[in-house]
Amino acid sequence: MSPDPSYIFNVSDMSAKTIGMISKPDIKSIDDLKAKGENCRIMTLPAGTGGWAILQGIVEKHGLKCSISTAGTMPNVVAAALSGQFDAVIVNPQDAYSARDTGRANILIEPATISQAEADSYYPNKHPFVVAIGLKDKPEAKRPAVEAFVKTMREAFIVIEKSSPDQLSTMTSTELSSVFQSTPAASLILGWKLQEGVSPPGDKAGYISEDGWNAVLSAASRLWGFANLDTKAEDVSYSSVVDMSFFKD
Repeated sequence: MSPDPSYIFNVSDMSAKTIGMISKPDIKSIDDLKAKGENCRIMTLPAGTGGWAILQGIVEKHGLKCSISTAGTMPNVVAAALSGQFDAVIVNPQDAYSARDTGRANILIEPATISQAEADSYYPNKHPFVVAIGLKDKPEAKRPAVEAFVKTMREAFIVIEKSSPDQLSTMTSTELSSVFQSTPAASLILGWKLQEGVSPPGDKAGYISEDGWNAVLSAASRLWGFANLDTKAEDVSYSSVVDMSFFKD
C-alpha cells in the first residue's frame, strides 16, 4: 500500500496555456483539421493527464471528429507528430516551438499567444494542478522546515508576480548560471512568459482552498478520465489530504 499524501502547497493552477497543439506541415489551422472529418488522428498523453483533459475541451469547442490515440510519454507523442503518423498532437510548449522552428510542424494552438478567454473555453475549470506533496505525518514531524519552505515559496511568488519575463530571465541566468548557462535568453524569457497567469497571485499564492480542491475532484471525475472516482469519499476529502496549517501570515 502506498503512503497517504498530504498536499501542502499549490505551485500552479491548471490552464490550457500549459500545452501546445501542433500539426503536420500540410495542416495549417484547426479548420483544416476539422475539414478532415473522421479521417484524422490526434495523439496526446493518456487519460489522467493535463494534455488529455484539455484536448477534450478542444475537441468539443471545435467539433472535431478525429480519433484520439495516446502514448505513455511526451517524447513518444512528439516522435509520433514528427514522423507524420498523426495529423495533430498535444505537446509541451517547448516541444511545440522546437517542432515549428525546425520546419517540421505547424502550431495550431500557441501557448504564448493564446488569449485567456480562448484558454478558458478549452478548460474553464480553475483549480490547483502542480502541487508540493508530503507523506502524511512527515511534514508535521518537520514543521519548522516545512513552514520555512512555504514562506520561501510565497516570497518567491511575490518576486515573480512583480517582475517581467525579461527580468526573471536575467535572474535565472545569473543565480542559476551552472544550470542555465547554455540556455538562450530568448528561451528563458519564453519560459517565464508561459508562466504568466498560471501561478496564484498575491495572498492566494500557494494556498489550496477547499473550493479549489473540490474543483480538482470534479474535474478529475468529468474530464480527466477518472470516471470511477468517488468524489465524496473520505480518503480524498479536503480535510483528509490537504494541510494548509503551514501557512503563516
